[in-house]
Amino acid sequence: TSLTKREADLVEVLAHAAADVDGVAPLSEQYLLGVRSAGDADRDDLTHVLAWSTEAEGAEPAETLIGYGQLQTSGPAASAEIVVHPQWRRRGVGTRILDALPDPIRLWAHGPVPGALEFTTANGLVPVRELLRMERDLATPLPPTGVPPAYRVRPFRPGADDAAWLSANRDTFAHHLEQGSLTERDLADRMAQDWFDAHGFLLIVPVDEPGRIAAFHWTKIEPPTSRISEVYAVGVR
Repeated sequence: TSLTKREADLVEVLAHAAADVDGVAPLSEQYLLGVRSAGDADRDDLTHVLAWSTEAEGAEPAETLIGYGQLQTSGPAASAEIVVHPQWRRRGVGTRILDALPDPIRLWAHGPVPGALEFTTANGLVPVRELLRMERDLATPLPPTGVPPAYRVRPFRPGADDAAWLSANRDTFAHHLEQGSLTERDLADRMAQDWFDAHGFLLIVPVDEPGRIAAFHWTKIEPPTSRISEVYAVGVR
């Protein structure tokens, strides 16, 4: 299924409203990219659930988007994310969205938001995995680094290295449900973002086989003027 451009814009407005109140974004990058693929009729791996409220505004009713859920089935297991507008919480909106999704479902939660914790408990959801965000100040020098003489470091080449990197990524993250299942479309979506910079996507390759990837370190800086960078993906084959 696909969203219209108007619906996609409204979902992003809804997500920003929730982030302003919760202090954490309710939709991860993978799901925001699903929202921004509005109009792609061939995205049969996505299901969008929208919750609307009709309120009288003068003589004409006005529809307001109050909740949104997205199901992704492209990976080894279906997973979803849900967001409800702060003004419409504790009214059963999130539960109705959850009921519209298949069971069983893996649901991502971002941050220890009190309402989200109560929602998961009330619906019988239990934590099965936890992701941590770790930081360090780069004012403290990093230890000296280097690569063996048989290898060299070079930047990723969009178009030329796509297939080789996807293969290396699958091997490296064979145990990881999300990262290990990235597709050519997923890579293209990321390279199309404003933050993508091939000079920050480093590959370690054998000197005698420069097209084969032994390891990689992908840096993300968003927005490009930010003083904080993210180790977006790092792996050794």
